[in-house]
Amino acid sequence: MNKLINLLSKREIKEFIIFSCVGLSGFVIEIAIFNIALYFEISPLFSAALSMPLAATSNWFLNRKFTFKLASKERPAIQWSQYLVVSGIGMLINLAIFWTGYKYFGLNSNLSKIGATFIVWFWNFFLNKLWTFKTKH
Repeated sequence: MNKLINLLSKREIKEFIIFSCVGLSGFVIEIAIFNIALYFEISPLFSAALSMPLAATSNWFLNRKFTFKLASKERPAIQWSQYLVVSGIGMLINLAIFWTGYKYFGLNSNLSKIGATFIVWFWNFFLNKLWTFKTKH
C-alpha cells in the first residue's frame, strides 16, 4: 500500500480524497433511494439498478466542479457521455457483485450493496481520472 501511495502525487491524493467525499455523498443518495425503493416493495435488483444512475448524476456535477478542476471544461457533452460509459460499466460490475453476494452467498441486501459499491469505487476513480477527466497538458 505504501508503494502505491508513493507513486501518487500530492494532487492525485487530494483528488482521490475529494472524489471519495463526493462518492460518499453519492453513496448516501444511492442507499437512500435503494431503501426507499425496497420500502415500496420494488425488487432488490431493480432497486439497485435505479439508485445507481441517480447517485451518479449527482457525482458527475460535483466531481466536475470540485475533484477534477484541472481537466478540460470544454465539450461537456463528450465528457458526460464518457462518464456515463464508465458509470454504466461500473454499474454492471456493481450489480453483478451485489447479486452474487445477495443471491448466492446469502448476504443481507444492504451489506451486499455496500461491498459492491466499495469495489466499484476504485474502478470509477481511476477510469474517470484517466479518461473522462483527463488533464490536457
